[in-house]
Amino acid sequence: MRITDELALPAAPSGISARPRRHRATPRQREQMAVLEIGSLRDDVDVLAACVARASACIHVTVWIDDRCLVRGTSADTPPPVPVHWIVGTYACGASLADIADDLRHERQERERAWQLD
Repeated sequence: MRITDELALPAAPSGISARPRRHRATPRQREQMAVLEIGSLRDDVDVLAACVARASACIHVTVWIDDRCLVRGTSADTPPPVPVHWIVGTYACGASLADIADDLRHERQERERAWQLD
């Protein structure tokens, strides 16, 4: 018997896969990993701010705006897979609607200056 044979794992019984099972996310984990489609930066800023405030009522939400000016969010527990300069802010329960609207309005003005928003 060779050493490699001694270290080999025993064969799996017939009908059972020898592959390891993949971890399945719980419903709560899937909810946290989900990306929220909030709207477009071309939409009314107050409506966008209300959507962010509603989403942040139960979880901390990190909001970002992509290159197509789509406003998106995800749980602050899972960092968004986006460049840092896209991130507008992270909002918690009780975040001021006016503050959220100001952040989005500022980002809209920056994008208009950069000719990314017509």
